[in-house]
Amino acid sequence: MNRSDPKLRLFIALEIPSELKKAITQYEKEIPYWRFCRELHLTMRFIGDTPAGKLDSLLDGFENGLREPRKVRFTPVGYGFNPSEKRAGSLCLKMQCSHAMQELKDKVDDIVLNALGLPKETRSFQPHITLIRFRKPPNPLDLSRLKKWGDAFPKLPEPFASKIILFQSELTRDGAVHTALSEQELDYL
Repeated sequence: MNRSDPKLRLFIALEIPSELKKAITQYEKEIPYWRFCRELHLTMRFIGDTPAGKLDSLLDGFENGLREPRKVRFTPVGYGFNPSEKRAGSLCLKMQCSHAMQELKDKVDDIVLNALGLPKETRSFQPHITLIRFRKPPNPLDLSRLKKWGDAFPKLPEPFASKIILFQSELTRDGAVHTALSEQELDYL
């Protein structure tokens, strides 16, 4: 590998269906101190810095390895703070990890292993949508407000995923900017 090969910060994610995204973002005004992340998604695998020369191999695996449709439903199960409430770096909407979602995650891990040689992740898959990133953990009063906001959130729709995307992520002063490099429809005819 050429040491001067530029690196691309990559991840694979499910696109959030429009009806779920709309239901989530209509409640953003209820928490005036923070703004939701601009680009909501459910990360299936964060790959990280990848040599640009390996992108074609990953694209080939992504485009050919996900041809079998999978019926993956977004089922919200509550809210949480990552990595923990005490050290909150983000507020997340947690999703149920159904058998179908875990199968898709395993397939994504196989693609990354075969294309880039990166092993499967050892930690358990905890699907979630990051709603807010904090520069520093919220103080106890703000934490209490966020918890009340989450507890009052109404039941959300449970749509099926329609698209999985390989993204490049560029970090900027204003947050991450995501560019879709490849998209696969998850059709269920």
